[in-house]
Amino acid sequence: MLRQFSRRVYRVVANPQTLAPLSRGLKETTGLVGVEVDPNARENLINSLHKVKGLVADMIPETAEYRKIVEQTCDYKLKLISEHESNDELEGVLGLQLEQELMLCQDELGLIPKMAEWKPWEVPEGHQVPVFQEDDPMETGQWHEPIDAKTHQSLPPPPQQ
Repeated sequence: MLRQFSRRVYRVVANPQTLAPLSRGLKETTGLVGVEVDPNARENLINSLHKVKGLVADMIPETAEYRKIVEQTCDYKLKLISEHESNDELEGVLGLQLEQELMLCQDELGLIPKMAEWKPWEVPEGHQVPVFQEDDPMETGQWHEPIDAKTHQSLPPPPQQ
């Protein structure tokens, strides 16, 4: 019995793939409902960012602002990944968990073909955008003095400087 146990332990310890997550400090949970921990989040994020850059380069014209912004965002994130070795540190700089960044990449991969179909960068010749301007409440007499929440009376005007 002890011999079987020691063989099992040896198989686990001798296999570097089983110990790799432990050496990287694998987190147990993302803390987000429905978002599972990705043990290879860093590598998958790098691959996804390159996919996004490739797809946007293939489908969107170079002059489109959408393409420029997507490429800049991907380049920035790839730069951050190369500068920060710790996933925790990288997540702190990005402000999101790597799994969330992966989800954003997947969303972008779904959006790029739609943007290519819609072509929002193509504006027809002579297209006019309607401009709506609201009246100034001070000029129309619709301005009401601020009211004190406790006394429900108008507050005095601020002192003139």
